[in-house]
Amino acid sequence: MNKAKIWLPALIVVAGLIYWFTQSNGPADSLRSRGMSLRQLDSGEIVSVEMKTDQFNDSDLETVSKIETLESLNASNSSITNEGLQHLQKLPKLEYLSLANTSVDDSAIPTLTELKSLETLVLDGCAVSPEALKALAGLPNLIELSVYDVSIPYKELLQLEDDLGENTDIFINAESVFGSPEEAKAVYEWDDQRMITIQLTEDSPADILSTVEQPQLIANLLVPVEVEADIDYQPATTFENLKEVKVGQEIDDDDFILLVGLDHLRYLTLENANITSDGLDRLPEDCVLESLEIISQSPLASGLKNFGRLGTVKLLRLSFPNAEQSAFDELSELHPDLESLSLIDSPITCEQVEFLEKLRKMSFVNLAGTNVTDECVDYLRKLRHITHIELRGSKVTPDIAATFAIGG
Repeated sequence: MNKAKIWLPALIVVAGLIYWFTQSNGPADSLRSRGMSLRQLDSGEIVSVEMKTDQFNDSDLETVSKIETLESLNASNSSITNEGLQHLQKLPKLEYLSLANTSVDDSAIPTLTELKSLETLVLDGCAVSPEALKALAGLPNLIELSVYDVSIPYKELLQLEDDLGENTDIFINAESVFGSPEEAKAVYEWDDQRMITIQLTEDSPADILSTVEQPQLIANLLVPVEVEADIDYQPATTFENLKEVKVGQEIDDDDFILLVGLDHLRYLTLENANITSDGLDRLPEDCVLESLEIISQSPLASGLKNFGRLGTVKLLRLSFPNAEQSAFDELSELHPDLESLSLIDSPITCEQVEFLEKLRKMSFVNLAGTNVTDECVDYLRKLRHITHIELRGSKVTPDIAATFAIGG
């Protein structure tokens, strides 16, 4: 047999191995020497590269483009340019690409639309416009587009979602849609359903709520004590999906009644309520609140009986340290469906907690900081329908309060 015929196949195999080795390890060695992070399979194939600092540039991208097995490339914060992205067209298996916080702009979009294997594209912080991003509809496998810190007004975001289709999810922060705190005078955050939490700041103007562009998206409103303006809460009546309000700044009777009466509100916390007996007398019977928490320094003489009107409230937390002790006699008229009651730092006494036996759905009572003493411990222990009573900080002996248990 001709020896040339025997050696020829072997030479072909050896040549193939040499080619594979130089193609696989050549770029890998080069990239590692530049400080990049790589992930290789047991077979030696490179499937992931990270070049996440500004020391990496278009030249490095050209080297990366020689790795035809590459599936994931993170080039965020690098110095690559629009022109350098041309090299990516040599990567037929690329599924994940991050160009976050690079100089990439609208001019790069046509190049990116040629990467047909892309499933996830991250353009956070890039100077791209919603008009240019529409062209990404040409990517048949695109599942996720991340555009955090890219300014896209809400209506244009909706249009972009329509253009990209239901198979592509767009990830973006609320501030990019509704403006930064400096622009909007408030902080916007939203959940997975894109329902918004709006938190006011010390610079929020009094009419801030009237400037909300998409009131139907507001689910939570936070007004910290630092807010200096006297906020007009009337626009909140148009927030049809508002579920929770927490106010740290001082509010008066009118604001209190307005907030309690909001049609869809479920949770209301007022940390500095300047509420009078007249205000409590105006409590509506048709509110839909499930949880109400009020901290007030008001010297109430009466009015607490009106909380008995709130049949939907299951959790009631009241702290009225400056109220007259006699005012708490009215708590006997609380609604029988109440499940949790907190009276922290309120001057209620042992005789005034005897109404608890009538509230058969009650499971939790907090009497911390109140005037209850050891005299009512035996009574409280008989309340078997209540699973927990907090007494620490009250006038009950500390050792007893710390170990108190129902039925003990």
